[in-house]
Amino acid sequence: MADAPTRVAVVGAGVTGLTAAFRLQVADPSIDVVVLEASQRPGGTLRTVEVAGIPLDAGPDSFLGRKPWATELCRELGIETARPAATGTWLWTRGGLVPYPAGTAFGIPGDLGDLFHWRGLSGRGRRRALRDLVIRKRREDGDETLGGLLRRRLGDEATDRALAPLLSGLFGGDVDTLSADAT
Repeated sequence: MADAPTRVAVVGAGVTGLTAAFRLQVADPSIDVVVLEASQRPGGTLRTVEVAGIPLDAGPDSFLGRKPWATELCRELGIETARPAATGTWLWTRGGLVPYPAGTAFGIPGDLGDLFHWRGLSGRGRRRALRDLVIRKRREDGDETLGGLLRRRLGDEATDRALAPLLSGLFGGDVDTLSADAT
């Protein structure tokens, strides 16, 4: 009597779930992979919306090129990747577009002088963010949300106005639910 094929259930049809299902099939085509999804459509936070009759991609629209697994997955799937020329990162404020300071990594300036003079935050928000220099390291072990880490270290204004919009787009989720360790 022949052994029954191995069945594997993948829970969630977002990018991670679909990637896991793909990797299982590539590793062993005899595996019977079933993808389970609670919502009406696959894709997780990736979706297409219609605005004025025009379909637009919504959700995350990029990944970090320095994450080799993402580039490799695109190559395996035959998806062409584009490396757009960096033109800077901008923040929309009540006063219009404000460029993030040069040397910014994930929305956090590398130079304190740039942060102190940056128009993307109020004077109070900038002073609160600079307190990061004297705040002690967290004592509890374990993970925390990315939003929790940013609020604790840099304050609500820096998190809500400058960092969350940038990081939510990059990581495809709400900073207050994303794991700091996983990002």
